[in-house]
Order: sequence, then structure tokens, then C-alpha cells
Amino acid sequence: MVAEPARLTSRQMDAWAKGFTSSDVCDQVYGSAFLASPLAWRKVAAWAAHKDEFVRRAAFALLATMAVHDKQAGNNRFIAALPARKFSCSRSG
Repeated sequence: MVAEPARLTSRQMDAWAKGFTSSDVCDQVYGSAFLASPLAWRKVAAWAAHKDEFVRRAAFALLATMAVHDKQAGNNRFIAALPARKFSCSRSG
């Protein structure tokens, strides 16, 4: 996959998030292309309670990656994102 993070649309990000079926690919995209997107924070909020496991994983992985790389965001922004979100990446079965 090739992406220009600044040019990603919300619709593209949603479509990619819904299309992943592998943790390694999922984490690579969220940790690079999505991390650099101006829509990243919005997507954490939108995806955290999604019914699809990999979309929820995207919310958590993106938030965790931003905790390391988003030096402009204060701690309060990260803390506020956690209690309102239920991140569940468990597999059924």
C-alpha cells in the first residue's frame, strides 16, 4: 500500500480499516500512514467502539503510536481518550 497521509480521506481510512484481516499489516498502516494523517485523532474516537475487531484494534494501535510520536498533544488528550473508549481486540471462539 502506498499513501500520502495528508491526502487520505476519512472514507479511505475507514475502507482500509474495515479491510484488514491481519494484525501485522494493520499495525504497519496505522503506525505510519494513519499516524501522519490530520484525521488520526478523529479516527481513534470513531473506531474505538466499532463492531469489527481490526477497526477497534486500529483505534488502540493508533492511540498508542500517537502517545509515542505526537509530541504536540498533551497528556490530558491521551488520558481523555482512554476512559470513554472500550478497546477490545479479543478473538471469539
